[in-house]
Amino acid sequence: MRVPTISLYNVSNAQLNTITNDLKDANEVVSTQKQINSISDDPIGLTQVLDIGQTVDNLEQLDTNVDMGLTWINGVETGLQSVQDLLLETKVLTTQLANATVSASERADAVETIDGIIDQMLALGNTRVNGSYVFSGTDSSTPAFAYDES
Repeated sequence: MRVPTISLYNVSNAQLNTITNDLKDANEVVSTQKQINSISDDPIGLTQVLDIGQTVDNLEQLDTNVDMGLTWINGVETGLQSVQDLLLETKVLTTQLANATVSASERADAVETIDGIIDQMLALGNTRVNGSYVFSGTDSSTPAFAYDES
């Protein structure tokens, strides 16, 4: 049986086209350094890549949230520690004033000191972290405490 030359030519041409397309695909993978360059390359692999990308985005958001939470906690802790120090200072001062030997001028000075401590505590009660009041509960855009002088 004789194989016509045109048949050999067509088979060789088809194989050459296949090899050329494979080379083009290999060059694209090498130049882009990506295994998947279009949806048709690997649809299942592409869905896995997209899932991994979404997971990475979620982890980055989680990292941002943790950093914000730590900043918030540090602000609250600093504020509460300062309030504790002021309360201790007030306790020491009031204990000293309980003595009958304290003069009226010393008591007046102590009143001014305690007024200053109250102002400091009010400021600490309205501590802000990243523009939000940390002791305001769910409405962190308004100050938690206000001084009523009446």
